[in-house]
Amino acid sequence: MIELTPLARPYAKALFASAIESNTLEDMAVELNTMAVASLEDGVINTIENPTLSRQEIVDILVKLFDDSISETSKKLLSILAENKRLNLLEPIFSIYQDLLEQHKKQKSVEVFVAVDPSDSTKEHIEEKIKATYGNDANISF
Repeated sequence: MIELTPLARPYAKALFASAIESNTLEDMAVELNTMAVASLEDGVINTIENPTLSRQEIVDILVKLFDDSISETSKKLLSILAENKRLNLLEPIFSIYQDLLEQHKKQKSVEVFVAVDPSDSTKEHIEEKIKATYGNDANISF
């Protein structure tokens, strides 16, 4: 299987530069996450890979799917990706964008894996310890 990260990097960098310029770094991250999660769903995959649909029809379907939850910039991204037959890059674009955002904010991400679902008090305790180590702006997910 082909490694998608090198193909996704230019799109992520361009989107990040645009988000810095328009001061929409966080909003763009949310939009990219929404599109990336949706791109992994079977219905969306089938739509993207449907040979009977034109590229514009695919973009129109995706824009309707996301309704008003994405900006014009994201709609343009979808059009460009469709034009270049790269809609399968949404997830790696989001991942690279997140990395760029963390570097920009000098932030760390910490993913915690545990055998059983911890209680809220245990999660708070773990978060306190992680924030003490990595800083208060660390992204923590369980």
